[in-house]
Amino acid sequence: MLRRLLALKPTFFPQQQHHKTCWLIAGTFAVVIALEYATLSDYVFGYLYTGPILLANPRLNRSATLQVTLIASVLTLLNLVVPTVELTNPATVANRFIGVMALVATGWLSDRAACLC
Repeated sequence: MLRRLLALKPTFFPQQQHHKTCWLIAGTFAVVIALEYATLSDYVFGYLYTGPILLANPRLNRSATLQVTLIASVLTLLNLVVPTVELTNPATVANRFIGVMALVATGWLSDRAACLC
């Protein structure tokens, strides 16, 4: 039954809607990246990546949702060393890893919610 539902998914969101979703996700990523890398690494804006993850789940396929989740997690951790490599305190690193765990949990729970329907 799940395979039949997944086969119906493209009929609900035509190809043009698919491109709009991808651009919306890319735009949201650009805004969050700008916020993330314009501030100190002490401030975690990675939680704002939950929007694109939740947007990707119903409109794109499962692997795209996984890709969005992984990219968001990597970008959140990358702010520890980019734009400048500096000595960070353990609390900042812990905050980043908590943010990554929250992003992974969001992706996993949104996938489970889609599978239960």
